[in-house]
Amino acid sequence: KASGIVFRPLVFQTTHKRSTRQQTKRRRAKETTTSSQPHPSSTQPPGASSSSMAFSGSSVCVRRTRSRSRKEMKVLRQISIDSAMSDVWKVLGDDYSMTGKWASGVYISTARTDVDKVVQAAPVAGRTCETSLGPVSEVITRFEPKTGDLAYRASASAMPFFVKGKELNATWKLSPAGAKKTDVTMELSLDIVIPFNVLMAVPMRANFGKVIKESLQELKYFVENGEIHPRTAKVNKTKKAKKAVAKVTGE
Repeated sequence: KASGIVFRPLVFQTTHKRSTRQQTKRRRAKETTTSSQPHPSSTQPPGASSSSMAFSGSSVCVRRTRSRSRKEMKVLRQISIDSAMSDVWKVLGDDYSMTGKWASGVYISTARTDVDKVVQAAPVAGRTCETSLGPVSEVITRFEPKTGDLAYRASASAMPFFVKGKELNATWKLSPAGAKKTDVTMELSLDIVIPFNVLMAVPMRANFGKVIKESLQELKYFVENGEIHPRTAKVNKTKKAKKAVAKVTGE
């Protein structure tokens, strides 16, 4: 009897240890199964390939890098011209390469023949403008006569170093406001490297705002009167303007 009393606890302890080991094995097996399942956030949507998922992830990183490295600046101005939209478009769109004829900021402009057209409907691929900053090369990126949409990308080596790519995008929009009245909107947008987007924000906006304002005024005057703005006539008489014209024409 004494041995039986001692034996029973031993049997209980052995059974308890065996049960504990089995529970541990089951728990580990469950954890292994759970960890092998994909996380909901990483599960691919139906029909998505692994390459597309990788691209999506990388594109997010690119966007983050972009937002941290530079900031887009946009400057917009508008004016009303007392002429039909077709008359305004003829000067702005059809005669795109001749902007030097009426804009004081452009001494002379010529059509580009060194690049292919991005927009086949456009009359030319782009233009080269001689300005106070030197040559500016442009490529037309949108040309829609029916809707009055014109856009082009301009680049110049003389642009400030903090302007990303030393280029900007210009957008023109014509909207009929009556039988013989057209609203014209011009917008310039460019990426400025941080922290210059803050340090140079005020002078850059003021400068580009002035450029757009004068361009719109000179376009309005030229379309409505059929002759260049007095400001343009004055600039054309300067030594800089004459030198730039001679450089292009050879005269």
